[in-house]
Amino acid sequence: MKRASDRRETGSGGVCRLLVLMAILIASTQPATAQDFHREEYVELGGIDQWISMRGSSERNPIILIVHGGPGFSNAAHTSAFDSWQGNFTIVDWDQRGAGRTFLRHGPNGSGQISIERIAQDGIELSRYLVRHLERDRVVVLGLSFGTIVALKMVTAEPALFEAYIGTGQLVNRADGDALGYQETLREARRVNNQEAVRALEDLGAPPWPDAGTWNTAKGWAGRMTRPEDPSSRIRLNAMMEDLLNRGYSPEEVQAILDGARYTVGQLAPHQSEFDARVFAARIEVPVFLFQGENDLNTATGLAIEWFDTLHAPQKELHIVPGGSHGAFYANADEFLAFVAGRIDGTVFLAD
Repeated sequence: MKRASDRRETGSGGVCRLLVLMAILIASTQPATAQDFHREEYVELGGIDQWISMRGSSERNPIILIVHGGPGFSNAAHTSAFDSWQGNFTIVDWDQRGAGRTFLRHGPNGSGQISIERIAQDGIELSRYLVRHLERDRVVVLGLSFGTIVALKMVTAEPALFEAYIGTGQLVNRADGDALGYQETLREARRVNNQEAVRALEDLGAPPWPDAGTWNTAKGWAGRMTRPEDPSSRIRLNAMMEDLLNRGYSPEEVQAILDGARYTVGQLAPHQSEFDARVFAARIEVPVFLFQGENDLNTATGLAIEWFDTLHAPQKELHIVPGGSHGAFYANADEFLAFVAGRIDGTVFLAD
C-alpha cells in the first residue's frame, strides 16, 4: 500500500511511469473523440426522478460516477474540469435529490426525504443502473468534498459494485475539520494582514457554529483566504453560473442550482458531524485514491492524511497538490486526470 509521501507522481515511478502517464494525458486531450458519447436523462432513484449525464469517447470505457458536494451543489459548474477525462472514462454527473435539475423538477415538497443515508442509497441504485445500462462490471466512484461522505457510504455498503474509490476535498469528520480549518483560516488571514477577515472570523468564533448560515459564512472566508498563487483563487461563482448559461442551461436551471444548494445544505449540514471516516471507514474493500490540495482550508488535509495513514484497503495512494486548496480538483484537472488514469486502465490497476 503506497502513500506518495513526497507528493510527486512522477518522482517515484521512474521514466517508464512518466512515459505511460504522458501518453495517457496526451491521448486524453486529443480533439475529435472528446464527446462522441453524450446522453442526458432522468432516472428513477429512491422513488423520484433524478437527472444524470453520461459523456465520453466510448461506452466501453470505465465508468466514473461523480458524487458532488455542497451539500446540494450540482457538479454542473465544474463539468469543464472533466472535459479532458472523456478520452479515458465515461463520466457520469448526477444531480442528487435536492440539487440542480433534480431540485428543479421536484422542488422542496417533492424531493422526499433528504438525508445522507437516502442519498447514498440513491447512489447505489444509480450505480446498479449504470452497470446494467453500460454493460460494465463495476463503477469507479469519485467523491467531491461533502460527496466524499456519500461515496464512502456507498462503497462500504456495496463494495462488490465498485472498482475503486477516489476522494478529493476529503471530509473525515466535520467537527474536527471545522475546528482545524477555522484555526488555519484565521492564521492565514493574520499572515496576510487581512483585517476584515480577521475581524469577521473572530466575530464568528470557533466552531461549533449555531446554524447552516454561520457555517456557510465561515466556509466563505476559507475560500477567500485561498492564496493568490493558487489558480483556485481565480474561481468565481458568478462566472461559473454565466458559463452555464453559455453552455445551454436556462436561467431557471441555473437558479435551481443555487436554490437547491441553499435548501439542501440546511437539511444536511447538521448531520455531517455524525460522520467520522476514522471510525466508519477504517477499512475499505476497494482501492482508495486521494487527491488533496496541500492548503485545503475547507476539508483539512491534515485530517485526510491522518485517516489515510491508518486506513486498511487492498490498495491506497495519496497525492498532495503543493500549494493547492479545496478547488485543486478543478484548478489542477489535468494533474488529477494523470493521477487517476495512471492507476485505472479499464479493469486493471497499474502496479508500481
